[in-house]
Amino acid sequence: MSSKFGATVHYEDGNTADVIIGQRELAAFEAQPFANGGRQPMLQARFCAFEALRRTNRLPRDKRGNPVIFDAWDDQVDEVTDKPDEDEPASVDPTTPDQPEGR
Repeated sequence: MSSKFGATVHYEDGNTADVIIGQRELAAFEAQPFANGGRQPMLQARFCAFEALRRTNRLPRDKRGNPVIFDAWDDQVDEVTDKPDEDEPASVDPTTPDQPEGR
């Protein structure tokens, strides 16, 4: 089991940001009062992506030049999606020839 995975943040303005989410971001989410035992996968993905951007100093800035808070950032995000591994196809149709087996 890998302790890190990639995700892509899709902003409403069409921009994207790739992030690596690891144990630090997952632990930060679990420490939040709204985490609810991790039973909110969409909120977890969004919060972890926010934390990864915060940790790498890539959050959008407010009018004063400060990094935006989670709620302001979340208002700008359309979705957060998994980023497939570079060496694996995004999807494989088992009925199509010339594709790796077992995927």
